Amino acid sequence: MNTATRRRLWIGAAYASGIFAMMIALDSDASRNHNPYLKLALLSLCIGGLALCLRAIYRIDHSRANDPRKALRAALAQNELRGTSSLSLGLAVGTPLMAVLISTIAYSRWHAADYPVALFMTVCAVLLGTGWIWLLRNRLQPRELRIDATGIHSPDFGLIDWSDVVGLRRYYVRQFGGEIEALQVCVRDPARYFGRLPVWMQRASGQNATTTRRHAPLVVMLSGYGLAADSAYVSALALRRRIAGAFVEDWEPAISDTEIDGYLAAHAPVAAARALPAAAALGATFPQRLQAQQNAGAALSTSQARLQIRNRARQRRWHEGAWRRGIIGVLGVVAYVLVMGWLDGLFD
Repeated sequence: MNTATRRRLWIGAAYASGIFAMMIALDSDASRNHNPYLKLALLSLCIGGLALCLRAIYRIDHSRANDPRKALRAALAQNELRGTSSLSLGLAVGTPLMAVLISTIAYSRWHAADYPVALFMTVCAVLLGTGWIWLLRNRLQPRELRIDATGIHSPDFGLIDWSDVVGLRRYYVRQFGGEIEALQVCVRDPARYFGRLPVWMQRASGQNATTTRRHAPLVVMLSGYGLAADSAYVSALALRRRIAGAFVEDWEPAISDTEIDGYLAAHAPVAAARALPAAAALGATFPQRLQAQQNAGAALSTSQARLQIRNRARQRRWHEGAWRRGIIGVLGVVAYVLVMGWLDGLFD
């Protein structure tokens, strides 16, 4: 039994334990017809089962065998992170079956003289069939997303060279009650990359090849390739930092092109050398150029160190507060059991 199946079974058992606990706690007739000690014992048993299920789910989610940092460490050691996406069997088989079923319904409604419904069902069947053919033509072969020393190899955008990348950011899209993970990559000359997308995809995603922006983000989807947003972000950030050139560490989509240009100019060694006074720039000596490069490198190192310190402080606060959250949870359960025992007259 794989990890995903065990997790679903434990989640189902947790729901069952919680529902039984609520039924026992809210059933006032049982306290009149049965011993209150029996009700307290059953309630404690259900709460204990719920705690056991939650503990098992926690252990599965935080198992070292499934630790996402393991894949991240391997990617950083190999300077490469790979993910593949292929057409699922359920989608490949379910789509034509659904089209056949809808076609059968449309045929029966046509013979019943219900022409509007039959026409609507026919259109749905044609759309499903067309979509299935498109999936077979474009998604039958596995697609690979790769992040390596040369850049991000995306099936949609092609090679995104590191020299064009000026910012990275995790990106999450909430759809149908779930969360889709992606990576936002801010690049120079975004129209060149937008032009590699089909026209319908440009319109659907709002990434138009006719844009006049100097810097704009590309949305690289990760969920379909089995890659976590944190692993992809850290790998891409580590590989990008190895490339010479200025880079916006804390990039956000709200940053304008002018602000990006100013940041890049302030942190680029060449731009720092050009920022010297005109008299000195014309005849800049080697010590002056070296000092300008050191100043630019120091500013960039300070920004990176500040970001690492914030992340470590956030992780430390989370781990330090774990025992407090555990004590609060245990006290809440004990208080609930004591209140229920008092209401049932166990302490009279």
